[in-house]
Amino acid sequence: MLFKNNRGSAMIIALVILILLTIMSTVFIEKLFRFSQASDGIENSNMAYYSALWIIEETLYGPWVNKYTPWNVSSGASVKNAYTGKTMTVYTGSTSVPYSWRWDSPYDSNYNIIGIGEPVQLVIPNGIDWSSVTFQFRVPKTESGMTDTTVAIWTKINAQTGVILWTLASSWGLSLFASGETNIVQASDINTNWSILSENGTSNAGTSSQFWNFYLSNPWMCTGYACTLKLSMIRSVPTGSNGPTLNFLEYKITGFTSTIPSQYMTLHAEWYSQWFLRTKEIQFPQITTNTALDFAVLQ
Repeated sequence: MLFKNNRGSAMIIALVILILLTIMSTVFIEKLFRFSQASDGIENSNMAYYSALWIIEETLYGPWVNKYTPWNVSSGASVKNAYTGKTMTVYTGSTSVPYSWRWDSPYDSNYNIIGIGEPVQLVIPNGIDWSSVTFQFRVPKTESGMTDTTVAIWTKINAQTGVILWTLASSWGLSLFASGETNIVQASDINTNWSILSENGTSNAGTSSQFWNFYLSNPWMCTGYACTLKLSMIRSVPTGSNGPTLNFLEYKITGFTSTIPSQYMTLHAEWYSQWFLRTKEIQFPQITTNTALDFAVLQ
């Protein structure tokens, strides 16, 4: 009887050990499977990211890309389907600045930023109808609840004071720059719609001319996107009776009759790899901003 009881106890102990080993093996295999899935996910995520980066590099360094006219780069054909494939989109310009959903103001998605030491340069083609082009420079609403009234320019700054200088220059050697305080963007022009159409300027030859007449009388100078319109903020702007003095403003330009290349070309790439989507976006300067020329010659 004693032998039979020991025999039964051994079988029970062996069964318990077997069950424990089975449970431990199941847990281990489950964790190993999850780790394998995670590793596969990391691999696919990295693959998707570097593939998206590769699309951008292929676009920029392709033999069809001319570094002097990068705005001619076109979006790649999209082959992205549901959770698979790739797409490449290039944003080079539009008939308004900023391009839709391509703003750089942290306060309003409809505006870009211009600041002292940070000029704006736009490549200008021929055939623009400047009578339809509107510039809007405004004090940004840096705090929630601010209205147009609370960002009004302080009366201590003279309404005739010039704030933003403009220059139109052609690679063919012609140029026209704002002449005097009254022909640049003044304090009174901020928070309103401003037109460059009838502003007077002085050419590189020393002659006086209205902007519109100068542009029309030299139709060849901007052919092939050979002209650059430069806007430079040259003075700070005080705001409100107790407000801060700003070294930057928001701006937008609308009404161009032809596509205007953006200051930066934006390349947006997406790549799917086994359900993992990674995106990569870079901005590529389309023209050189020469901050050394940020000074005003007022007559």
